[in-house]
Amino acid sequence: MEDTSDRLDDHISHAIVDGTPYERLRARRYSLFSATIPTKLRRQGGLLLLLTAAVPLLGAATATTEGGTTWSALFTSPKIALLAFFAVGVETLAAVALFAIAALRLKHEILDERTAHRLLNLEDMAAMMGLGTGGLAVVLVAAYAVLGVLAPDALVGLQPAHSAGPFSASGAGLPLAAVAALSSVVAVATVVGGSLLRERLS
Repeated sequence: MEDTSDRLDDHISHAIVDGTPYERLRARRYSLFSATIPTKLRRQGGLLLLLTAAVPLLGAATATTEGGTTWSALFTSPKIALLAFFAVGVETLAAVALFAIAALRLKHEILDERTAHRLLNLEDMAAMMGLGTGGLAVVLVAAYAVLGVLAPDALVGLQPAHSAGPFSASGAGLPLAAVAALSSVVAVATVVGGSLLRERLS
């Protein structure tokens, strides 16, 4: 434990003493999401993989409540698919923002303090959007998926009166299978991109 703490202290000290303005500001400021850009991207990719894994459960829950088979339900558009699509959209926007910030850092290795401060603010906003807002949406989708399979009757108590449940048809024409495909593609791109940036930004 002490060795890990010492390495962390050494890393922060090195960033403050010998780092670029960006690294010095980043080491000194407090943030809820203080990980590096590659780490944030890989975490977002993990959230998207969780969302992709939850889609078959959503199909099973839809089949249970609305009828049909799990396979056929994957090509329907229940209301929960809209929340899942929202989660993918938020994670995609956040990942694009983080990739753009990383590209600017690579293009301009030495940033002035004012520009570095602005980029850090943008990075915090992107992380809040991807790991905060997007993460919450993914967790909600996964929770509904598990609850819909294990305790479908419990969903009745969670829905507003005189309102259809989350697995009823949305009429949006957005099938669960399409959401899963999009989520998996963005997840792979985010994880691979984050891994590649880890070497470039180190």
